[in-house]
Amino acid sequence: KKSDCSFTVRCMMYGFGDDQNPYTESVDILEDLVIEFITEM
Repeated sequence: KKSDCSFTVRCMMYGFGDDQNPYTESVDILEDLVIEFITEM
């Protein structure tokens, strides 16, 4: 099951200099990476 933290990821991406409305694919990939990183901690 995939977590629904895409809003938070979008805000973080914007805060770090990305576009205010990043591509959905970019958000999905970053969300997957974040979830994987946290799970493996």
